[in-house]
Amino acid sequence: MNTIVEQINQALAEDKAKAAAVADAAAVEQIRIDYLGRNGIFSILSKKIGSVPAEERKDTGRIFNEGRNEVQKLIDEATAKLSAASNDDDSIDLSLPGRLPKTGRKHPITILTDECVAIFRRIGFIVADGPEIEDIFHNFDALNTPQSHPSRDPQDTFYIDKDRILRTQT
Repeated sequence: MNTIVEQINQALAEDKAKAAAVADAAAVEQIRIDYLGRNGIFSILSKKIGSVPAEERKDTGRIFNEGRNEVQKLIDEATAKLSAASNDDDSIDLSLPGRLPKTGRKHPITILTDECVAIFRRIGFIVADGPEIEDIFHNFDALNTPQSHPSRDPQDTFYIDKDRILRTQT
């Protein structure tokens, strides 16, 4: 056996001891950094595998990968253990504000309208929204509608007062 395999076995033994004694998420993250991080033990050992004799390299690589996977498994188990412990706390914080129940639901006509709008949007249309009561300038003059146009006729347009009308078109 070469020294890399011994270092892997030693790292596994240390990681098992540290993972069993972990107390919080920060400790788990520190273990991950120490063993699997960029400057961790397994990163350093992976660079040394190239110096192993060719006949031992295959077995050393297999042991290295198994060791790294075992460390990752231990870290995952420690994380799961911590999250399970935090979920077991079913205490109620009475200082938090209460939750109001959701009341009401959409009217069936609103649901149908939303579905129709969704269909037209998929086809390529857009929904324009604006004021229901418009002034004469924005409804006719800004669009260069002549004074003699039939849409300006009081019988075809609902005039609220002298300068305001109900919107005639979009």
